[in-house]
Amino acid sequence: MFFRDHEDIKLFVDEFTAAQFPDEQFQYARIYKSNDFPDDKQVYRVKSDTKDFALKINSRIGFSEVLRQEFKNLSDVEKRFIGHDSLKVVHPVYLSPSGKFMVVEYTQGKTLIEMIDDQADPKKILQVYRKAGGWINCLHGADEEKRAKFWPNWMVEKFDDLLKYETIVADRSVYLAYVHWLKSKLQNLEGRRDIRVLSHGDMHGNNLIVHRGNTYGIDFSETKYKLAIYDLVDLLKMDVRISAPLSELGDNGVIRKNYEMFFRKYKHPVDHELLNSCIKARLLMDWLNIRETAYKKSSYQRRKFVELEKRLSVAFAEA
Repeated sequence: MFFRDHEDIKLFVDEFTAAQFPDEQFQYARIYKSNDFPDDKQVYRVKSDTKDFALKINSRIGFSEVLRQEFKNLSDVEKRFIGHDSLKVVHPVYLSPSGKFMVVEYTQGKTLIEMIDDQADPKKILQVYRKAGGWINCLHGADEEKRAKFWPNWMVEKFDDLLKYETIVADRSVYLAYVHWLKSKLQNLEGRRDIRVLSHGDMHGNNLIVHRGNTYGIDFSETKYKLAIYDLVDLLKMDVRISAPLSELGDNGVIRKNYEMFFRKYKHPVDHELLNSCIKARLLMDWLNIRETAYKKSSYQRRKFVELEKRLSVAFAEA
């Protein structure tokens, strides 16, 4: 249901519609708000009888350049997908001179996360990974191949910060063994060179939407050049949402068939030892981030904890 509510939002909508479609009547409804900045970071669906848009707001003081950069990123990335009929990004429509909001075409469909959560058929889930591999392959493939060194310092520092908390649910002796083993592994990989590409920067499964056979990328606020493996890690680790038997897991903790299907469409050369070490690191971070309060209150967090515990027992079998 579409409705009018907040005067500031109305001013944003009126600015956009006056600039682009002065003769049409639009209604709007909020479809997203940030948990961290609920009053300042929101997305509204803006709709007329014939047109449909998403209006993204970031009205935090001093953050006007964030949306300006995202709009530029989106405009630049869209060019990479020209000629790829089923691989797309949401089309940028309008950037406010204030920098407080931008507008893109609204995309219907399901996110990859929603598709995984809805599907009981493993064969259909495999197609989710196939679509994801194809889309990221296109994003990463427009530049001349360059390589850069892997520096794991940020991961080591992140683990040091996580270990300061006393409310970690996981067994202390187990996670300390995992962290010790992983730090040693990461240090051995320091300086390893791998491909550096224009990366999405926040490539989780909610930032790819599938509709009528097309795959759309959204949210390019973190887009920049960096090692390709980071986008791959963000995407591949989403399969912890699936309860899988130990026999189906690869030694990186990811379901083996999903991993293989992703790489049927992702064709760029990747250092799989480096990638798998980073996947293990992110899975371990997610496990350590589950704290006692959330664990007790949320059945989802309890299920996630158990699934991560199982995945990590395979990924860290050598620890």
